[in-house]
Amino acid sequence: MDADRQRVEQALLDAVRTPDAYLTEIASHLISAGGKRLRPVMTIVASRVGNDAPAIEEAVLGGISCELVHLGSLYHDDVMDESMTRRGVDTVNAKWGNLQAILAGDFLLARASEIAASLGTEVAGLLARTIGRLCEGQIEELRHTYNVARPVESYLTSIDGKTASLYSTAARIGGIVAGHDRRTIDLLTDYGTAYGMVFQIVDDVLDLTATDEELGKPAGHDMEEGVYTLPVLHTLAAGGAAASELNAILGKVRPGDMGFDVIHMNLHKTFSTPHGGGGPGAGAVGVSARLEPFLPVPIVGREGDHYRWLSEADRPQSIGRLSAFMGNAGVLLRAYIYIRMLGREGMSRVGEYATLNANYVMARLRQAGFVLAYPERRASHEFIVTMKRQAKELNVTAMDIAKRLLDYGFHAPTTYFPLLVPECLLIEPTETESRETL
Repeated sequence: MDADRQRVEQALLDAVRTPDAYLTEIASHLISAGGKRLRPVMTIVASRVGNDAPAIEEAVLGGISCELVHLGSLYHDDVMDESMTRRGVDTVNAKWGNLQAILAGDFLLARASEIAASLGTEVAGLLARTIGRLCEGQIEELRHTYNVARPVESYLTSIDGKTASLYSTAARIGGIVAGHDRRTIDLLTDYGTAYGMVFQIVDDVLDLTATDEELGKPAGHDMEEGVYTLPVLHTLAAGGAAASELNAILGKVRPGDMGFDVIHMNLHKTFSTPHGGGGPGAGAVGVSARLEPFLPVPIVGREGDHYRWLSEADRPQSIGRLSAFMGNAGVLLRAYIYIRMLGREGMSRVGEYATLNANYVMARLRQAGFVLAYPERRASHEFIVTMKRQAKELNVTAMDIAKRLLDYGFHAPTTYFPLLVPECLLIEPTETESRETL
């Protein structure tokens, strides 16, 4: 097998070599980075069922056609996932750009199809159908991103298409080019499918348990991208403390990905300014680029190293002036500095902590006998308890509890909002509190 592996490596490099040195470098980037080459191995082993002779040339070619499809899909996956590393090296999109990665991925798929065609119409048709299966599996995965209620059946359908189908095809091609009988070919196909399903499940477990160095790529990336795999789905279904904590950090979305034109952000709570007792608060409004010319004036503009107020003359499409346009300027400035200090990764992390803290306190209060206003909901960053029972039975109001918290040195939660919940406390622990404080 070692000699056959060397033949596979050389055949892969030969397959992507072109007169254009630039394209050759990009197309061979992940080949040179190494890999287990499990799909070509599957093809070669399938072709050698019943004999121990070295692999025939057709088996090597069939195997690299499957490997090139795999590599092309990785190029495309890394663009979609905005991945920076793969197999311990920079991804093609990180090193050369998204357009180059997409085109190089297409080139690899074209080379794979060309090689498959040289092996006959049955192999060519089989590989073409498999590429379609890969796309179907990926689409099924995308349908359920950030969906904590994703059915297990959706997960299995997805990995059958995006992973197992290529192993299945690799084994089947080995049987076809070796001239095995149809029953043997079908059994090899079933084996390839089963192997591919197990391979992907193990890979998904490792994504949650292994390190970046062990994987050769960022660990936990699937969960960050909203792809909830089998171990995550089983943990959520099992319930208990682990499910509660996991629920607290899943289901994240980015408004920009949803095509929103306008968003309103509360710049208190998770932006460093405490919220409670009616304030202080400020809310910035963000718009998409196509609506930016219509923003109200006055607005701050930059000219070189200087700033100045822009008026109607500078912004002819503005909707006009607003009174109290600056809002609470102190909160705005404080939030801006906080965001800049945290950076992109820090902002994502504090959002997780704020959500986790809210769900933790909510669970503890529920255990202590407090009544949740909306017990069926998972907390995003806040939750509501009602003191209606305490007010009726003990003559202790929500305001009494808030003031008593102040006596102990704790910032009181918002009281009596929303108005439709009687004797309510709107509790937002934020990301800054330790578990001990909570």
